[in-house]
Amino acid sequence: MYRLRTYLILEEESQMKTSRIICACFVCMVIVSLTLNLKVIMAAEKKGSKLLAEIGKMKITDDDLEARIRELPPMYQDRFKGEKQKIAFLERIVEMQILAMEAKEEKMDNEMSVKTRIDDAVAGILAQEYVKRRFSDMKGISEEDIRKYYDEHLAEFTKPESVKVNHILIKFGTKAGEKETSEALAKAKEIKAKLDAGADFAKLAAEYSDDERTKKKGGDLGFITTGRISPDFSKAAFSLKKGEISDPVKTPLGYHIIMAGEKKEKETLPLDTVKKRIESRLKNTMKRERMEKEVARLKEKYGVKLHVNPEACKSG
Repeated sequence: MYRLRTYLILEEESQMKTSRIICACFVCMVIVSLTLNLKVIMAAEKKGSKLLAEIGKMKITDDDLEARIRELPPMYQDRFKGEKQKIAFLERIVEMQILAMEAKEEKMDNEMSVKTRIDDAVAGILAQEYVKRRFSDMKGISEEDIRKYYDEHLAEFTKPESVKVNHILIKFGTKAGEKETSEALAKAKEIKAKLDAGADFAKLAAEYSDDERTKKKGGDLGFITTGRISPDFSKAAFSLKKGEISDPVKTPLGYHIIMAGEKKEKETLPLDTVKKRIESRLKNTMKRERMEKEVARLKEKYGVKLHVNPEACKSG
């Protein structure tokens, strides 16, 4: 959201995060005030509303304050439910207003660089509001549409076969010669012999494995699937029965001793469990298509002419 970014440049790095959020949320209010030359941007005091602050003729009521809080994203609204937080919010409104009024008094809003930033900000806010009002309600997605997408994209909703594995890795360098490779293999065979003799896999992994990420967890790699790991490693892992341990398997990383655990068969998720995901995706697609048509219409309406090659810009 633009207003959550722009005013942050006025903040000291050491200020509290909540304070930054408060000041950011009112930047568009100040921008609109400067651009539209309004003397008062707060709502007129309503009957029954409580007057919280005055800046000359400007009046800020509790209704104004609540309205500004409601404009925040839901994740931030909860931060301003308490009286203390609301007062801090109010103080920042006042601060931003008087700073903006003084800037305008000094005619900073007439400076070209400032006017350009104000124009860009207002254009962004208005464009965002236009899109929100025109394209927020994407109706027309039927049950048949959802079913059709599901049937045509079954692979997308299919979990491949997987197996849980632990491993012990004995590394050799990427430029390892025959001697280094042979030494790594010999060490891996020694470890395999200990395992065959009944040694605990997790203990040997902690002692010998060169995989620092997993050695303290018994060499646990979790569930793996084909296509996302070395083919040789994957082939060996899936060939094992639960509890079986492989002979050393060579990959570009080194030699692995693999222990297979639970296996999960390939599973296609039922339509009911992915229905909302599909609906959301179709709505986003519909929104994008409608947006493209609307942008094309507006380009024609406002006589847009691009004197560059858009494709060249994309590739650059």
